[in-house]
Amino acid sequence: MHTDGPVTFESGSAIEVVGFDMTRRAAEDAFAQAGEGNNRDNVGVVELHDCFAANELLMYDALGLCKSGEAHKLVDAGDNTYGGKYVINPSGGLEAKGHPLGATGLGMHFYITTQLRGWSGPMQAPNVTGKLGLVHNVGLGGAVVVSVLKRPEFWKDGGKDGRDRVGYNHACECKPITKADVDRIKAVSHSKKLLGFAKL
Repeated sequence: MHTDGPVTFESGSAIEVVGFDMTRRAAEDAFAQAGEGNNRDNVGVVELHDCFAANELLMYDALGLCKSGEAHKLVDAGDNTYGGKYVINPSGGLEAKGHPLGATGLGMHFYITTQLRGWSGPMQAPNVTGKLGLVHNVGLGGAVVVSVLKRPEFWKDGGKDGRDRVGYNHACECKPITKADVDRIKAVSHSKKLLGFAKL
């Protein structure tokens, strides 16, 4: 995680205001902490902070996914989507999800985890086994978190997983929540008043 530095306010650059420098610094630290062999060439799938379409292009450069000033070449080569070097925002990105402030980073980690486990159904990025997942989240004013994720060594395909509990693939399907669902998982000391406001 990195926060705004002096360059954000002293450079006069709009690019810095949207998190470029703090993203660059956070990415460098994240890959350094990931250890030897865990570099950008091993990334297969990325969820990055695309609060605006232009921000996605800026962050390709800041994250080091392309050479400086060459985000357009990454796009032209198709290296930001299925069949390319990286699959970026297979979830549809923040704009597709309504950019749920506060839940953004958690959702991004969830989507990368389901990708690395092979649970993403029709959104599944190909060939992510043995690859890294990259998560990039921005909170303007300001902090950036960059995470490098991979499947643990003990992971076994075909084991019991979260989809069994909920009865559907929550990585790519949305289902309404029913009163029965809430009753099944609510805490013993739940708030009857709060649940009274829920439209189930």
